[in-house]
Amino acid sequence: TMNFTKCTTIVGLEPQSNPSWQIFPNPVKSGQQFAFELNQGYQTPIKVELFSINGQLLASRNITIERYTAFFNAPATPGIYLVRVSTSQGTRHAKLHVSN
Repeated sequence: TMNFTKCTTIVGLEPQSNPSWQIFPNPVKSGQQFAFELNQGYQTPIKVELFSINGQLLASRNITIERYTAFFNAPATPGIYLVRVSTSQGTRHAKLHVSN
């Protein structure tokens, strides 16, 4: 007989920081605040979303021309989370590491 294990593969993840935007601190401690900072030069609005590794939307913020930083509270459960950044130029993803 054969045994199969359920696996999830995530492809196309960007590094945790990008020359035009960054997430800090990363890793972040559970329950603490972290920031998404966007360098100027993007057309706004920009949507920043935080997802669980299972794809559940946990938080969403819009960044406007007046404000280039969005703050989030890190989830209470340690693990890997996904940050999705949607702009008029496309969508990018980054990993957020949450530790104890």
